[in-house]
Amino acid sequence: MLIVEPGQYPREAEIAKSLKAEQAVVGGLIECVYPWQDNACIVCNDEGKLEGLPLNRTLDDYDVIAGTFFVVGLTEDDFCSLTNEQVERYKAMFFKPQLFVPYRGGLMQVPYTNPDLPNTPESIKQDFAIRHNLPELSFCAVEGFDHVMLVQYGKDGYWEIDAPPEGIDAKTYAERLNAAMGVTKQQQTAMLYGLTVGWDKLAYRFPDIDEQGRITRPRKNLDNKER
Repeated sequence: MLIVEPGQYPREAEIAKSLKAEQAVVGGLIECVYPWQDNACIVCNDEGKLEGLPLNRTLDDYDVIAGTFFVVGLTEDDFCSLTNEQVERYKAMFFKPQLFVPYRGGLMQVPYTNPDLPNTPESIKQDFAIRHNLPELSFCAVEGFDHVMLVQYGKDGYWEIDAPPEGIDAKTYAERLNAAMGVTKQQQTAMLYGLTVGWDKLAYRFPDIDEQGRITRPRKNLDNKER
């Protein structure tokens, strides 16, 4: 089967063929969902949303699945192992974890990657290296403005996120959202720097940033004296 947990990449696993083992994976009573014309289904927690489990992945026509779920093969009357082809298909479908953020009366689904998660593919680590160890997406806040921006690496402009929950300032809200995606304060500041100064300048004007996200000084490019 393929187990999909909130905030994690999907992973292959084998479990005992019993109701008890299946309930242990999802953390409660099971519900089967059949979204595909395929000999496979999703098994999730029947009361995931009622119990307030973390939102996990979106599924077309089935809203959002809360809590851990697994994808398993089907025979005429029972579960069975997925084929290798099915494993690869559904692993790609649910590969990126998703963060769900209130937005315009609904939820914005923010897919992301995190190189520090278990079983991170080498291709993901290479992508981060190309981006100067920066994420593809980051939430940012500018001092003096009470709103949060969703910034995408290499892109001009941003998405303005709904106002922070009552009692939380924009900076703290952005940091909380980033923490859920594994984005550090250093990376957050660097992403805001790239948006405001220019992504093309990161290669030679990337600043020194401490762990609290404070710029200490511009980093000099020792390989190019003209810069």
